[in-house]
Amino acid sequence: MEHQCRYGEPMTVSEYLRTPETTRRIELINGMVREPAAPARRHQDIAVAIWRHLHNHVRRHALGYVGMSPIDVILDRHAAVVVQPDVLFVAAERAPHIVRRRVWGAPDLAVEVTSQGTGRFDRRDKRTLYREHGVAEYWLADPCLGEVTVEHFATQQVRCFEPGSVVRSLVLPRLRLPVARIFDAGPFY
Repeated sequence: MEHQCRYGEPMTVSEYLRTPETTRRIELINGMVREPAAPARRHQDIAVAIWRHLHNHVRRHALGYVGMSPIDVILDRHAAVVVQPDVLFVAAERAPHIVRRRVWGAPDLAVEVTSQGTGRFDRRDKRTLYREHGVAEYWLADPCLGEVTVEHFATQQVRCFEPGSVVRSLVLPRLRLPVARIFDAGPFY
């Protein structure tokens, strides 16, 4: 039986997963449906640039799985937490156990591209959810500032990569991603 998302009413993960498949970004935060507006084109260009670079690096070195929103990531079935990071990475040794039709557990790396409508939520609430549910590293790409903040939760290391610098990751230590490749990517058409 197909269910509809019930805005303003609590929902379980099982109910959420029975809703019709969609390309819209819908998340379940502590049992409540959250559906932000569709990302602007610039947001998508930045997310695609990050995905493309991570995907090429991960594939070249057989490091695991790189996904892009919309894909459900079930962080906590009991607390009803389902998110859709803009980009995510799951290491090869974990991927067979948690990456199926959806991702059933914390990715090793989650990336969010901020926007005027989601920036505060991404900086505060999503960061907390990712930290509390076992994501190892969180990237926050800010198009307004042209910078990427990388936070590695276990070491509590926070680094800000500004224009002209190269993004480095503890989760993907061989990765070198020039900030210019993220924000100067332009449209992909």
